[in-house]
Amino acid sequence: VLCMGPFNYPLNETFTTLIPAIIMGNTVLFKPPKHGTLVHYPLLKAFQESFPKGVVNTVYGRGANVTPGLMATGKINVLAFIGSSKVANDLKKRHPKINRLRSVLSLDAKNAAIVTKNPDLQLAAKECILGALSYNGQRCTAIKIIHVHKDVAEEFLSLLSTGISALKLGMPWETSVNITPVAEPGKPAYLKECIDDALALGAQVVNEGGGEIYDSFVYPAVVYPVDTRMKLYREEQFGPVIPVVPFESIDEPIQYQI
Repeated sequence: VLCMGPFNYPLNETFTTLIPAIIMGNTVLFKPPKHGTLVHYPLLKAFQESFPKGVVNTVYGRGANVTPGLMATGKINVLAFIGSSKVANDLKKRHPKINRLRSVLSLDAKNAAIVTKNPDLQLAAKECILGALSYNGQRCTAIKIIHVHKDVAEEFLSLLSTGISALKLGMPWETSVNITPVAEPGKPAYLKECIDDALALGAQVVNEGGGEIYDSFVYPAVVYPVDTRMKLYREEQFGPVIPVVPFESIDEPIQYQI
């Protein structure tokens, strides 16, 4: 089993594929993510002492350089991967016997929050900020889009903006910091592209300073109203941008999930 997890939780996410694979009696080859490789180092000795030789194997290097060749050997029976559908599809196509390849995949988590017209709006805003912006939104489980009923949208957006303005900015090792630089070199430019696309199609950044960029730091942006034409509606932004979609019927956010 080839086990691959993302950089955002480089130990936990990789091990959610690796541990089940071992429990089910497989030998594993795990590829640490590009950011966070060293966190695996203390466990190598534990693997060596706990399992027979060859049960747990590690391969290093950039995924784009290493994994296509591994798949092309045909010796990978199972691909256990957490990441994007684009990468997963490319890896699967590299296998010479794709019909025999088993895949365990967790992909493109465009996780939605739904705010109806009768909630505790202060609590909803607080939880959405936490869900959307912890670890700068660079989590598989982060809220990536919010559907809010039109009747409460204005108040909800105001609460979101106020809550974001109170967040502490800084470096990850500083006390009580909420927003830090993003982890991927190309992420600020991509987030700007997504915001600009939404603005060109009629949306606005509703919070003060939202989307401002300084090197690898991106100030959180609340973008409203987002609709089906926009990248932020379809693509997993994986960063501190909060697309908000207005709705009238609960069927609209339900259909989005489908």
